[in-house]
Amino acid sequence: MSGNLWEWCNDFYQEDYYTVSPSADPRGPENAKKRVLRGGSWGTTTDTLRFSYRLADDPANADICQGYDTYGFRCVRRP
Repeated sequence: MSGNLWEWCNDFYQEDYYTVSPSADPRGPENAKKRVLRGGSWGTTTDTLRFSYRLADDPANADICQGYDTYGFRCVRRP
């Protein structure tokens, strides 16, 4: 699934967060504007095409009108 679109995640972004985060289900810092994007897109290099690579952006400013045609999301349903 990686490589099609950058996938928006519900986690907040902080560059060094994993150095101070809990080991189970880290959600990101409490006060952050940017959200995590993962997985790379059709417009990125191969080194970003993995889910451990993180990018960050502010969802309020990222839309198709500004040229963010490489961002998407995946719908998830709980069983």
